[in-house]
Amino acid sequence: MMPHPPISVLFVVEDEFSLPHSFPAYLKFMPHLNLSVASQLPAEISNYDMVVTRNLQNEGAEHLSQFVENGGSWLILVH
Repeated sequence: MMPHPPISVLFVVEDEFSLPHSFPAYLKFMPHLNLSVASQLPAEISNYDMVVTRNLQNEGAEHLSQFVENGGSWLILVH
């Protein structure tokens, strides 16, 4: 496998089981991904490269927008 720099990813979902079953299993096979799951967006997210949410969270949108402006990535999971 081609070496990749480490990427820290935070999933903000109800719990890990609310993700499609095969998706986290697939991602865990990638050794360069450091995955974390939180039920709510933490105040400090600058230590992550990417934040993935299930939907647009109005209460965290400004915080996430600032995160993106500072170079982070924000993905929204859709059905």
